Amino acid sequence: MFSELFLWISIGSVAAIFGWALYHYSSRSVARRDTQRMSNALMATHNTFAALDHVPSGMVTRDLRKGLVMMLAQHLNTLREVQPRHPHLYELDLRVQRLNKIPSGMLHQPIRSKKQRREAVLALEELAQFIKQAGHTKLLPTRVSALAHAAATFAAQQVAVESARHAAKDAENLHAYRHALNFYYQAHALCRKLPPLAGKALSEAVTLDIERLESLSART
Repeated sequence: MFSELFLWISIGSVAAIFGWALYHYSSRSVARRDTQRMSNALMATHNTFAALDHVPSGMVTRDLRKGLVMMLAQHLNTLREVQPRHPHLYELDLRVQRLNKIPSGMLHQPIRSKKQRREAVLALEELAQFIKQAGHTKLLPTRVSALAHAAATFAAQQVAVESARHAAKDAENLHAYRHALNFYYQAHALCRKLPPLAGKALSEAVTLDIERLESLSART
């Protein structure tokens, strides 16, 4: 009788210890997972806004804006779920609201320098990757992700065309006509990757530049 009671007490003790260990491990696992989710959400919002700081508001089209706002809202929902009183939550909410009001919600100076154009291209390419990843992880609906990704990619290509044209003009001002022509050829090739309407208008303008410079180069 005593040995049987001792056996049941031992089994109960082992079960209690095992249950406590399992609960402790599960709690720590959930805490680690929540911490990782919060860290990922904060990093994603920071990287997105850091890229947007280099993009003129006029280049954030409706499709791109919609994708970015939806993606950021999902990250903020994660942050709100894990830590509702996070000190950065209110500020991030305001930034998403301003982004959603483009062009009036964000004021950007026009691109004036080679450095700014390069930064804008890199930023738009980054945004395109963020949106593509959000589509893969089902953070965004497939259609929204595809349209926003295309908008960011086309905007980056448009800036790249303008960068090549500016480089050509700079070379032309230095009478380096062969270098200028190479930049115009590059711009013309990039035009083919743009949407039909924008690509056609820019391609025609670049073609006129090429014809003018080829004529000038032949005379010199």
